[in-house]
Amino acid sequence: MERIKTIGLSRQGSITTTGGTADLVLPPNPYRKLATFVNDSDTKMYLARGEIGVPGAGIPLYPNGGSYEMDQFNLWVGAISVYCAAAGKNLSWSEDQ
Repeated sequence: MERIKTIGLSRQGSITTTGGTADLVLPPNPYRKLATFVNDSDTKMYLARGEIGVPGAGIPLYPNGGSYEMDQFNLWVGAISVYCAAAGKNLSWSEDQ
């Protein structure tokens, strides 16, 4: 389940993981300038550049507030996905254009 709120050129939202598979967080966006991801759950997640996140690979987002930010120095404008072994876990995100 995905929830999205748009404010000007910024979008904010969250997804609930399906567990055991990669979930698309953000589609490709050539206008992306900044993206922030926060793991609001009690379970470790892995953020991936691309549509296929896998366990133990990618950018680890630790439980209870682990976060990652993409800015002008490490920006990725392609798809971004997350892998979480457990279902029903929340990942919050924001994206600026």
